[in-house]
Amino acid sequence: MRKIGIVQKIIFTPEEEERFQRSVERQIRRFLWIPVGILILFQIFNILHALIYTEFRLDTVPSRVYFCMYALMLTASLLAVGMLYVFSRPAAGERTGRILRLQYVFVVFLVAWSVAVTLYDQRVSDNISVYLVMVMSAAVLAYLPPGVFLPLYLLSEAFMIAGMPLFSSGQAGDHFGFYVNSAGMTLTSLFVSFYRYYSQRRDFKNRCIIEEKNQEIMEKSAELDFIANHDSLTGLLNRRFLIGFLHRIYQDSRQNQFLLGVYMIDIDNFKNYNDCYGHVMGDECLRRIADALGLQMDTGKLFRYGGEEFLVLKPDVRREDCDRIGEELRRCVEALKIKAADPGKVVTVSIGFSCGEARDEKGWESLLKKADSALYHAKRSGKNQVSGL
Repeated sequence: MRKIGIVQKIIFTPEEEERFQRSVERQIRRFLWIPVGILILFQIFNILHALIYTEFRLDTVPSRVYFCMYALMLTASLLAVGMLYVFSRPAAGERTGRILRLQYVFVVFLVAWSVAVTLYDQRVSDNISVYLVMVMSAAVLAYLPPGVFLPLYLLSEAFMIAGMPLFSSGQAGDHFGFYVNSAGMTLTSLFVSFYRYYSQRRDFKNRCIIEEKNQEIMEKSAELDFIANHDSLTGLLNRRFLIGFLHRIYQDSRQNQFLLGVYMIDIDNFKNYNDCYGHVMGDECLRRIADALGLQMDTGKLFRYGGEEFLVLKPDVRREDCDRIGEELRRCVEALKIKAADPGKVVTVSIGFSCGEARDEKGWESLLKKADSALYHAKRSGKNQVSGL
């Protein structure tokens, strides 16, 4: 929004304009039937009154004119309600605007009708309450852009001023109150319509700004949460996330009594690899192994536990499946065929695992210690092996 004079110029993007129109149309669908329903009831009353007053003969010109005017407004109101019902069920992919245009047309008809009725009333009375009520109701209840309400109110006032001498008797000076009241109501309606138009768009723009800021905050929060819980090199979960995850494991294990598989994975001779190819290639090796291990994780969680160590937790695992899972993890790294420091060899991993219940921190530490001992055994037995306790 940009400040111009005493108000701010409100600029919508095409997407925001579409959303704003949808919001206004939802309000119209929800509330328009109420004032239109009142109009329908009022016109039915007027029609019945005209018929009963003339004993159903409508034998005078004014009675027939009023009857036609009431019937015309009743027909227009019923047609507006019907079209509102039809337009409230748009086809898939249809753009907004039909309900807004329906409202514009109905308000224009309403004001034009009130001008005609008020001028015709001047034959016998200087009452202009119909015009005043209709114009102010349109300003208060309807969302109208300046391109609609400016010509509508100004033209209606011009017709009122021009038509007054044609329908009323007496000198021009006798109608001073008429001119003052109608002009005052027109100016008031212009102000109310502009205020409603401006404030409604401003409030929506403010909501869009708040939504945008909230989205930025949520994205930044998610980014910070990812940074806090993931390893910056491999993108795997880190030990900080592990702490919170273990508390869920403890609770689930106590409730469901499942077994937890713990796999400690260590890259064989990784120091030699770094010394031979450098740390840049060493980092790339870590990322490739992390990606390969991640592809095997249909269930459970994969963590970067240390420099060249990875940790896999498999909740609700069966003991007979533990060795097979470890072999799948080992083979997926070997299948990468990453050239090792030793000529003719590829980079491999050694894996130690344990399986048991982890109902609390003590149970977890016991499983982790067993997996670490099994890893040590795999290393001493020649590496590129899976060992379990």
